[in-house]
Amino acid sequence: METINISVMIACLICVIITTLVPLIVSIIMLVRKKWNVTPFFIGVLAFFISQIVLRIPLLNILSNVSKEFTTFYSSILGTILIGGLSAGLFEETARLIGAKIVSKKDALTFKDSLSFGFGHALCEVVLLVGLTQFSNLIVYFMINAGNFHDIMISSGIKESQYAQYLQQYTSVQAIDYVYSLIERCSSVMFHVMNTILVFYGVKSKKYWFYLLAILLHTIFNSIAVLIGSYCGYLVTEIVLLIFSTIGLTLTIKKLKKDL
Repeated sequence: METINISVMIACLICVIITTLVPLIVSIIMLVRKKWNVTPFFIGVLAFFISQIVLRIPLLNILSNVSKEFTTFYSSILGTILIGGLSAGLFEETARLIGAKIVSKKDALTFKDSLSFGFGHALCEVVLLVGLTQFSNLIVYFMINAGNFHDIMISSGIKESQYAQYLQQYTSVQAIDYVYSLIERCSSVMFHVMNTILVFYGVKSKKYWFYLLAILLHTIFNSIAVLIGSYCGYLVTEIVLLIFSTIGLTLTIKKLKKDL
């Protein structure tokens, strides 16, 4: 009987803690200490939730289910860049733009507002798309090691051939994969904060090409993940994205902080 190595389960548990409990605790502390403004933070949370969970992801799933041509194109590198990267940019940056407008109606936009909104947006993504997913994986790992994963899957209507694919998917995971996942989240959080600063500055200064710049950067960020990942592997991809987001956030803060 195939089982999940204990090192993988520990790595998964650590990943769950860092991507669920830690963001929630940090958010509470920062909001209570007023390091982050409450209203922009929760608008940032809603911006991600509505743009991705309510709109974009269900829309892509519907298109994938009704069109084989769409699915085939989406699975290609070009399709992943155009549909995956560009659509993410359009939906998320438009949500940021609307969020910035809402915040600006309540009060003058500030650098602190952009940080608050950016972290709210980013931490919502971390918890919903990574933390809860890894928590689900951890439960499956326990079921596999307990020996009842097969019966549960078959009783739910899964065929034996499909079960073998699912089992292979879970048993092929290594502990280092969770390290890569955490590096990716660091890059993503910095990237979201960077783009929020850009969009907020664009709204405050009425230079809306910053919104278009944010869409372009979002597409580039996702395209890097696809292109480099296809040729150089996961580790190189995550290092490049970490460098990209670190330099981008640093330059953005340096150039725009005093004017926001």
